[in-house]
Amino acid sequence: MNHRHINSKNWTKEAIDSTLERGNLQDWKELFQSAKSDKNLADYIFEMAKLHREDGTFALVEGVLQKMKATV
Repeated sequence: MNHRHINSKNWTKEAIDSTLERGNLQDWKELFQSAKSDKNLADYIFEMAKLHREDGTFALVEGVLQKMKATV
């Protein structure tokens, strides 16, 4: 995903937040695919998702991360 104000190609907290807020399904797939092999990234996703409790994003992220843990 191209982020408006983020120059990094890495999954920084800002990039995660931007993806959760404005990303499409493909962007989310890319984010969670990266998190499958990076526990720290999964933790950052969970942390950033907490900021989006009101819009339902947190519930979605929590569900995806739980399913990922069950398959590992």
